[in-house]
Amino acid sequence: NGGLSDARNYGLKFAKGRYVIFVDGDDYVDPLYISELYSAVTMYHAQVAMCSYKEVDEQENIINIVNINEESDAKVITGKKILQNFYKSGGVVDQVIWNKIYDISLFSKIKFASGKFYEDGYIIAPLYWDVSRVSLVRKALYNYVQRDNSIMHTEISHKKIEDSEGTYKYRLNFFKNRDKGLYELAAVDYKNWILRFLTKYNNFDRYYMNHLQLEYQKYYKVGKN
Repeated sequence: NGGLSDARNYGLKFAKGRYVIFVDGDDYVDPLYISELYSAVTMYHAQVAMCSYKEVDEQENIINIVNINEESDAKVITGKKILQNFYKSGGVVDQVIWNKIYDISLFSKIKFASGKFYEDGYIIAPLYWDVSRVSLVRKALYNYVQRDNSIMHTEISHKKIEDSEGTYKYRLNFFKNRDKGLYELAAVDYKNWILRFLTKYNNFDRYYMNHLQLEYQKYYKVGKN
């Protein structure tokens, strides 16, 4: 009962296969999900293969299809291109951990952030940084079930907000001395999150609001506003 990250880390500790996939407890996959991803990751000698996904309701009705947002017709791209695409429209398809198959060696030194909400946001930068090949499967094979009581739809709390902010700060700090372009994209993303938060929750804890205003000023000149 340690939470999603602990469950994933525990599974990785004992996994014996060459490849690993993650399926969240509420979700389900199409019958060809594993075979399509496995074929893609092995055919192109990639370390990761990813697919599009469907957002579905609890009755399995399709709400929306989220396609891979790589604009070229490429079948294989780099991990750094995944990180760039994350900051484009539809970038959630790049961040989530569950629409992909991975060479398990990627997790030899990388673990999921324990005790955090939005844990996928913490792992994306170190996970893809050294990945040379990501294979793209442009089929919606994963079904992401939308529930009213999910983390994304439940009431706001200090813990959720701080963990959400933490994903932005973690990526900023990771890119800072590694890649100027990604650092600037991360800074703009963080500033946009601050603006959205200040607009939507203008009656939230004033000390935290002041903190966010200072953070915005700190990164104001980084990247295009």
